[in-house]
Amino acid sequence: MDTVQTSSLRANAYFDEPTYLAEGYIILSPDTPISVELVNRLKLWDFNTIFSDGKLQEAPTSAAYEAETEGSTITAVLDRDLKEKKKSEISKKFYFTVLSYITDQFKIFRQSNKLDMVGINQKVKDIIQMVKENKDFLLSLQDFNYPQDNYLPAHCLNTTLLSLAIGEVLKLPPFKMIELGLAALLHDIGMVKIPEILYLNAKQLSPQEQKMVKAHTVLGYKILKSLSLTEEIPLAALQHHERMNGTGYPQNLRGDKISLYSKIIALTCSYEAMVTHRAYREGRDAHTALLELIKSSRTLYDESVIRVLIYCISLYPLGSLVRLSTNAVAKVTKANPGNPKFPVVRIVFDEKGNKVSEYVIVQTSAEKGITIQKSLSGEEIAALG
Repeated sequence: MDTVQTSSLRANAYFDEPTYLAEGYIILSPDTPISVELVNRLKLWDFNTIFSDGKLQEAPTSAAYEAETEGSTITAVLDRDLKEKKKSEISKKFYFTVLSYITDQFKIFRQSNKLDMVGINQKVKDIIQMVKENKDFLLSLQDFNYPQDNYLPAHCLNTTLLSLAIGEVLKLPPFKMIELGLAALLHDIGMVKIPEILYLNAKQLSPQEQKMVKAHTVLGYKILKSLSLTEEIPLAALQHHERMNGTGYPQNLRGDKISLYSKIIALTCSYEAMVTHRAYREGRDAHTALLELIKSSRTLYDESVIRVLIYCISLYPLGSLVRLSTNAVAKVTKANPGNPKFPVVRIVFDEKGNKVSEYVIVQTSAEKGITIQKSLSGEEIAALG
């Protein structure tokens, strides 16, 4: 493929073969006139070269209007794609920066029993702000690949992201959002003092080992209580394994006896654990995990909290891959609070199974006849290639 300097492009000229911004990213179809707007945008974006196997031809003057119209559409799509890509990159960078910080804090605590609560408090404030600005990207948990042996810090961070998204929908005041963030980030602090082999290993735990793992709730409560935090924060560490029907631990509490933060973290902690890949098992697909939680509403989890989680991530959670009624494969990119069954998706593979390089966004809708048939399993995703 030939490299073309953008400085050589002329308005209303065209290539007789597809033109690419980068590999797999078509910006001009064959015989589509180049618009003035496209030339200016390429300069603005600092793209000095584009690529094509075609030859640059002069278009007739009558094509000028069509070129401008086509160019406006192309640049609008490119603008949106670049903005989305930038948000995605910012979100991932932020995620792994915070994950590294939490990992370090847990290591320090394991060795010295010290937690930098000033720094952790600031990190929670940063997370709250990022959830407000980039929620759709941060809640696409399946997009973040972290080392399997870094499970505990990542689990706590992912639980925090989901919990704060719920807190935002519930319109919790700022100080309660900080409390919820701290409670979620530190809800498993008691696990830091338990041998990692007990929760990273696939082997069946003995009754004594199970007892040790379950003790992390009481241990976490004592640790956080000693830091003079507001009572709601250590209480969440104590109660996040309690269940609405009284079958949880350590106190077999029921319904209203469980604090709000604990109800939120009980749900987000469980959902995160279900969808996460572990060294000894594949994570469930997000849709299946959510359906299992819905079935458990009223018995295990607070029904109103489940409704808010669905509101945040849709019935087909953000980042999950789905097959549409058109047979195309798409990635869920935005929840639809008005109807969680019909989120916004981005086409990844067309109906013939060809990978789509263009940024094609679709609002699923029964009226449009574009609906989600199913969420793809891990095996089906792997088969896509």
